[in-house]
Amino acid sequence: GRPYTWYVHESGEAERVVRELLHRFDPHVVHVDSMDMVRLLPLLEGRPTVVTHHNVESQLIERRSAGESAAWRRRYLHLQAERLRRAEAEWMPRVALNVVVSPEDEEVFRAIAPRARYAVVPNGVDVERFRRRSQKQAAEAIAALAERLDGEAPVDAGDSFSRDGHRAAAALR
Repeated sequence: GRPYTWYVHESGEAERVVRELLHRFDPHVVHVDSMDMVRLLPLLEGRPTVVTHHNVESQLIERRSAGESAAWRRRYLHLQAERLRRAEAEWMPRVALNVVVSPEDEEVFRAIAPRARYAVVPNGVDVERFRRRSQKQAAEAIAALAERLDGEAPVDAGDSFSRDGHRAAAALR
């Protein structure tokens, strides 16, 4: 069987739009934001595709399974973890690059799909900049953010995205 995400994201309209966009634009690289979109990967075969893995989803579901008290729920979650692992093992080697967010995730994925290509692009939080604030400071920060929501992205976030995006792109070479 297939993982539940295959069915959760089932959409004939989405598939139609993806097919249309691929035909109209013929992109050099396609980015898929997570394995949740595994259903669309067959449409992308033969095209350089980069999949971002924000975590090891099969591992998270397996951990959740282990903590379930109801036997039926434990079995169901274990089944879904196995199905996701099979999808990871099948599709990760078939895409041009798998972007992972930590060396630890890369290690887990290498055990699942040893022949896949990986690039580690760490995510994280600047703990100095985003330190815990008082209620008043938080309210002031929210007010300042609301004023900035005029479509302008923060420069530092864009710089970070650009730098990390270039690192992932370099791994494709």
